[in-house]
Amino acid sequence: MRYLNINPEKVSTIIEIGKLRSLQELREFHVRKTKGYELGQLRDMRQLRGQLSIMNLDMAGSASDCRAAELDNKEHLSALHLYWGQLGRIDNDKHEEVLEALRPHCNLTELRIIGYMGTKSPSWLETSWLSNLEHIELEGCQSWEVLPPLGQLPFLKILHLKSLKLVKHICSGFYGGHRIAFPLLEELLFSDMGEWRQWSGVKASSQLFPCLRRLQIDRCHKLRGSLVLPTVLERLHVVLSDDVTWESYKKPHVVLSDDVIWESSETNDVPAILKLSIDNISLLTDCLPAECLASLYRLDVVYCSSLESFTDEQEKWLHRLSSLEELRFSDCDNLTRLPTDLSSLALLKTLHIEGCPKIDSQPEKGI
Repeated sequence: MRYLNINPEKVSTIIEIGKLRSLQELREFHVRKTKGYELGQLRDMRQLRGQLSIMNLDMAGSASDCRAAELDNKEHLSALHLYWGQLGRIDNDKHEEVLEALRPHCNLTELRIIGYMGTKSPSWLETSWLSNLEHIELEGCQSWEVLPPLGQLPFLKILHLKSLKLVKHICSGFYGGHRIAFPLLEELLFSDMGEWRQWSGVKASSQLFPCLRRLQIDRCHKLRGSLVLPTVLERLHVVLSDDVTWESYKKPHVVLSDDVIWESSETNDVPAILKLSIDNISLLTDCLPAECLASLYRLDVVYCSSLESFTDEQEKWLHRLSSLEELRFSDCDNLTRLPTDLSSLALLKTLHIEGCPKIDSQPEKGI
């Protein structure tokens, strides 16, 4: 049997599914402590392909029981999702043993780890074993302290790091030891990393994020200072959100506005384009390295209820945006005054104001 036509919700009820050795598609496998539902059932299912989600890993047995799944012989799997529940007392060492024993085949292109409570990375993420990975998501791994050297993965395009509560510093170890770190990464998301305070870059002799097109940082309240941006800036959208009341993906008309400008004919000859969307005005003057200000093409200030007017420091920062062509204010409920002098922005073509009901006049010194 190669395909099993059954309601996905009932797959987890099949006992001893490992007897279906020729099965090619198994979307979910639910671990139980009952015989016939242990990880070893996966051992001989070498024809599995596509995506496999392994649920309830908090119910997994010993490390040897987990190794019996022999995930590293599943050469046809392209995506592996590993889920832990949070039942009973959390044993960090047990989580680490289980994850270490679940080393995937090196052909894997997508990896998600959710709810893992170990404090460290498995050895197979510390090396280049999974060199074919294109997509990684680590979520709800609330005891993980030091991120693995993911920058050494040559084909990684999407990296999402969410709710890693104990990560305080991201430094050189994150980038790996290669001359070019994250060579193909296009999308980088950090979300709900409440203790993250410091983000360090790479040595001057190295390159970082040469293909990055989107950097999004949501609710990382303790992170301050300049962001780490690509060594050579081309076309990048930076999204900074500090608002706990909304997810940026629910606001598509502003934060996830389509990137038509990257393709428009009038910008094809511009060597570097940087777009910034932000909802916490206090982050504005420190978030970008000084050398990047001249590359800022578009600034969106969105859902910023704390903004009433601009300080002198913020006004001076705006005057340094010598390439700014678009300035947008959206849903800033308490904004009463625009920046005093927009005439200093010589290249400004578009001023867009939407959902800012308290603005009733133009800038004092004109546009």
